[in-house]
Amino acid sequence: MPRTLRSAIDRFRPVFLERRKETRIPCLVPLRFSPLSGTLAKPLHIGRSKDVSSGGMKLTAMTPLERNSVALLDFDTSKITAHVEIEKILTISARRVIVEVVWRKLNLDTGLFDAGVRFIERTRANEFEDHILKAKTLD
Repeated sequence: MPRTLRSAIDRFRPVFLERRKETRIPCLVPLRFSPLSGTLAKPLHIGRSKDVSSGGMKLTAMTPLERNSVALLDFDTSKITAHVEIEKILTISARRVIVEVVWRKLNLDTGLFDAGVRFIERTRANEFEDHILKAKTLD
């Protein structure tokens, strides 16, 4: 590889390593979830979080979530309050949070699906009225 190309790659390498604004903190919390775009899951699917940041969460489960969809997460939100301002995100109860699914992939090592979800700001609740109504019908 030409020296100038190598130096250009090395100079910009940090830009490619991390796209997220917020620091991710390892956080293993059991959770249940259902897609809110399309068919609801009754009972809720089972998964767990892998890490959390102020803007979202990475989770893993046997059942995939669709990219660019909206989902309901049900978990002990007190486990993430050190990293997330719960009062600023879209919740429908003390345990239930509505999120946007940003990405999803199959982890070939585990055979489980990983997904990255973004917390929705409470101020955007009017954009998600239909999803909120759907989520409230789940037990």
